Formats: sequence, structure tokens, C-alpha cells
Amino acid sequence: ERMKRLLILFFVLNSFVYAQNSVKNFYPRTEKGRPLVLPKGKLEIDVGPVFMSGRDNWIKPWVNIRYAITKNLEIERIGLRYRFLNKELWQAAAVLENYGIGKSEGVIYHHSKFELEAKYITKTFYALLFQCGYYFAQGHESEGRNDGQSNELRLTAAMPIKLYYSNSITLTGGLRFYNYEAYGGGSAFFFKLSTSQNISDNVDFVLEMALSTFNEATDAVLYNESYHKQINFRIRWRFF
Repeated sequence: ERMKRLLILFFVLNSFVYAQNSVKNFYPRTEKGRPLVLPKGKLEIDVGPVFMSGRDNWIKPWVNIRYAITKNLEIERIGLRYRFLNKELWQAAAVLENYGIGKSEGVIYHHSKFELEAKYITKTFYALLFQCGYYFAQGHESEGRNDGQSNELRLTAAMPIKLYYSNSITLTGGLRFYNYEAYGGGSAFFFKLSTSQNISDNVDFVLEMALSTFNEATDAVLYNESYHKQINFRIRWRFF
């Protein structure tokens, strides 16, 4: 009888611990309900090939790594995202990061950004995401001298839509206002359609297609953004 009670107590405690861990590590299965910051202690790796057409037709690898240090602070690429508003429906965060390095004709470009983002998660099937960002790129010749800067203001709006229990699509549109000191200013718009399929609790498959206006002279310094058309296939893994 005593052994039976101990076994019952063991299973009750085990179920309680499992439930607590499940709540702690809970992460929505679709883009619609996902927060701006990962759960504390969770690591996400996002990788895949990107096919672009623009100045040249070329393929490059996409790699992004996120790790949540606290419930409101995470590392993304070489930078930080801090969530300063976390309500039931509204979230807001600030992002500061070096988000990429490009190389063209012997010139290396470093891309940095500061961005404010807000997400409104409705109680129905969709969410709204708004971003306002300042982007900066600096080019360096192999000899070490500077070869131009690009400054950009970018305004973006997106709508993640939940289709099924584990599938969503996201519609994204944006405007870019940039100035390249060597050639002057300009503007561009872009549109993206992406779909995310949650394969398991920790794995997503992502397919994204994008269209953008592109100017040969003034739109080339932000190398990651210089395309007419883009398609990419990615896998996202989450750990811990």
C-alpha cells in the first residue's frame, strides 16, 4: 500500500513538472500567434538557400540565429532585440543589429539597422506587424579606403494569417527611401508572400517569394536587398 502511494505521488509530481515545462517552453505553431521574442532560453537556427535576380542572377545562403537571454531580450545575428511592451494583444520591441555582409567587385559592404516593431495579435485568425527601420551600409575597398555609404528609412507592414492548426501565410509590403552618397537618393517598394508549415513543435519549413523595384546605381549598396525577384526555402529549428 505504501509503495502504491509512492508511485501515485511520483506520477503526480512528474505530470506537474512536465506541465510546467510545457507552459514554459510553449511556442505557437503559426506565425500569427508568435511573440516578437523567443521564450527564455530557446535557441532558433534559420537556414536555407536564397535565389535572387537583379544586377546578377545569383544564389546565396541564408543564416539567422536567435537566442533568448531573458523573456524580453534576445540575441539575433550580431545584435539585440528588446521587447519593451508585452500585453495580451499588443507587443513592441526595438532591434539593433549588424544584419549582413555583402561583397561586390572587390568592395565589402557592412549592413546595420535600428528598427522599432509592433505586433497586434487578434483573437481571430490574423495578426498585424508594423516596422519602422533605419538602415545603414558602409562600403570598404580591399585596400581599406571607404567607398560610399547608404542610408535608408524603411516602412513595412505585414499580416500573418493562420490557415490551419500548423500552417500560416504572411503578406508583407514595404517602402524604402534611401540615399547613396555617390549617386544620390531614390526609393523602392517590395512585396513578399511567405508560407510557414510547422512540421513539429520545434521545426518549421518556410517558403518565401518577393518582388522589389531595383535601381542599378543607387540601390546596390544594401546588397542583401538588391533584387528584382527573390525566392528562398528555409528550415527553422528551435532548441531547449
